[in-house]
Amino acid sequence: MGPPKFEIISGATLGEPNLYAIATNEHRVLLDAGQDYAGPADACFLSHAHLDHAIDVEKILKKIPALMSRNTKDYLQQSGIQSDTASLFKFHTTYEFGDISVTPLPSGHLAGAAMFFIEAHEKTILYTADFCLHELEGVEPIQYPQTDVDLLVCESSLSNLRIEENDLTINLEKLKKLTEEEGPTLIICRRMGDLSRVETVAPHFLKHENCDGLLRHSDAIDYLKTPSQIVVAGNLAPSSASSDLAYRMLSNPNAKIILINGVQRAKDGIKLMKFARRSRIKWGPYAGRLRAHVFGISLRNHPTREEVVDFTKSLSPKKVAIVHGPDSGRYAIAKQLSRLGFDSVVPSSGDII
Repeated sequence: MGPPKFEIISGATLGEPNLYAIATNEHRVLLDAGQDYAGPADACFLSHAHLDHAIDVEKILKKIPALMSRNTKDYLQQSGIQSDTASLFKFHTTYEFGDISVTPLPSGHLAGAAMFFIEAHEKTILYTADFCLHELEGVEPIQYPQTDVDLLVCESSLSNLRIEENDLTINLEKLKKLTEEEGPTLIICRRMGDLSRVETVAPHFLKHENCDGLLRHSDAIDYLKTPSQIVVAGNLAPSSASSDLAYRMLSNPNAKIILINGVQRAKDGIKLMKFARRSRIKWGPYAGRLRAHVFGISLRNHPTREEVVDFTKSLSPKKVAIVHGPDSGRYAIAKQLSRLGFDSVVPSSGDII
């Protein structure tokens, strides 16, 4: 009877859907459901509701049980992903599937988000999924396992950003000041966790398109014509309503378009951020001078590179696998940890540890 194997099915590098498994000779438990899984498994634990971790949970639920927190189940339902048959887990409660035990712990990433402490054949594994070390309003803070960790499988989503870009307090204050200035404001954020942080500094806004609420497109257009009003929209895809709202604001010198977190790093966000104000631009159907003010703000709920290193040092695992981040950042973290004496690896999807 050999040691348990941690299978990185998908999600080693940033942009890949997240699907992992812990397997022994007799049993397999899936961790996250960013893509479907065709092989045998006893159950699936979902860390949180972001789609790169959860989009295929409906397919998996048709084959095996899935367990998630109440918040995650609610978020999925709001996103139109059916999870009625999923079971609810409790934090700090251990669930056993043959010779595999899984204990969900709060990860601090967003309300109900979990990391998983796994025990099998006297080996211990901590799969962090997405996590956050600083406290967020309305989110249960991260809680560390009270037992030694043999293998740490750690996310590194923001490992390429400078730490000053990730100062949540400074960036929240910047967002607050922008929303208090005169002129219509369009805030574009893709995820419910981002929306909750926007709400802490701009509580009086209208929500539109995939942001935990619906507003008719025509109402949003009228709303943005008035001074000092705010609309929050859900993405910046070329055919989305939020892009159409942005196109309509580009010629308004009093308007502000604020891109939150990953939106500023998406294809159209990068393009919009590159334009110099008052330059002539061609973006979507708009051709003319860019007169609106465009800002990118990071309201992070992931650890910085430095925080990943400090987190690892605090747990002192025997081995560390750096996943779910840009490759250059993952290698930089692994190199730094190796210098500190940790056995650090940068796996690829399909690898088994």
